[in-house]
Amino acid sequence: MSEDMGGWGIYLEFANHTVASGNTIAASNPQKGISCGAVYNTTLTENRLIGCGIRFYQLATNILQNNTIDDKPVVHVDGVSNQVIEDAEQVFLFNCSNITVKNIYPSANYTNTIHLEETKFSEVTSCRGNIVLTNSDNNTIHDNFPKSIKLTGSNYNRIAANAIVDSGVCIMLYGSSNYNDVYENVLLNSSTSPDADALFASGRNTVGIKLGDPLLGGCQHNNIYRNILINHIVGIECVISSNNSIHENYMADSNVGISLSGSYHNRVYQNNITNCLTAVGIRGSHNSFYNNNFLDNSNQVSIRHTYLFSTDIITEYSVNNTFSLGLPLGGNYWSDYNGTDSNGDGVGDTPYIINEDTQDNHPLMEPVEAPVLEIPETIPEFPSWTHILLLSAASAFTIAVFKRKLNTKQIP
Repeated sequence: MSEDMGGWGIYLEFANHTVASGNTIAASNPQKGISCGAVYNTTLTENRLIGCGIRFYQLATNILQNNTIDDKPVVHVDGVSNQVIEDAEQVFLFNCSNITVKNIYPSANYTNTIHLEETKFSEVTSCRGNIVLTNSDNNTIHDNFPKSIKLTGSNYNRIAANAIVDSGVCIMLYGSSNYNDVYENVLLNSSTSPDADALFASGRNTVGIKLGDPLLGGCQHNNIYRNILINHIVGIECVISSNNSIHENYMADSNVGISLSGSYHNRVYQNNITNCLTAVGIRGSHNSFYNNNFLDNSNQVSIRHTYLFSTDIITEYSVNNTFSLGLPLGGNYWSDYNGTDSNGDGVGDTPYIINEDTQDNHPLMEPVEAPVLEIPETIPEFPSWTHILLLSAASAFTIAVFKRKLNTKQIP
């Protein structure tokens, strides 16, 4: 079968008790090959794929055996514990625990390179490609160089120390993915990714870290911290997502540093947002911002109501967003604040005006010295050229700090 004939090699949807065996499927588009959506009791066995992969929307009740992509194995395990999986082309885990997936280097960009469903207490490390977690809890995804990481309905996971470059959306959580920690990731250049044009055409942004989706659902109580995000349309985007903590991140050279849309009761603190067109965009209420450094942005804060299409009818107000915790913690540092500090307490004598309804009553006179951010020079077990990526991020980080005359081991 050839992709040139149109569509997929095999496409199954709303099908039960289907067997696809002994097929050879070749395609120049790695996103195609075999697609299984809303299928049950389906068996894929002894299929040989060339230049393309397998896409499963759900793994429950389905079986994959002895399939290969470019003569490398497609691994599917169901109900297994305490195993190490490595050197495969694609990996599918269902109802597993204490699995380590490592050293997965796919030859192409499949829709899902590594897919965990209803899997817990497992680890994915030193891998590439697209990593997906569905209804999976208490897993650790760390020290990878993936194309993207996506979580849906997945809780209490740790997404740490990954480096993602040139992906339209680097890390995405949606569908009630709650209580996850996303930290110390290096995320670069989504705005110039190969996916950018398709995202723009569909009315979406390229994003470093995205919490929630208007169609797929929001998420709550996630902890997003100590990430480096450079050159995105939006660095961190929250959509219908509330009660999250966003802190100690470094965002630069983006259209918008942090965007909140239909999102409430989020805490945003000790972040460093520099050289963005807009540092923070808000369409939501009751969010708090404090001890952030807003450095050299064209527009520091944009607060807008949500209107019904192109009318003047407001469907959602943006109110009660605060930019100070009061003393002694104070508010935020604004590089364009020109007030005075007559008593030398480090807090400006006059408020920083954001708009007619919002102000920072305790603007800081000096940038906040954020906690030390450790930047790794290499990702373990990856090719030697990987360090170039992380060193470039570290260089941008150091320059920004130097400009503000702070400790060069700290974000400004």
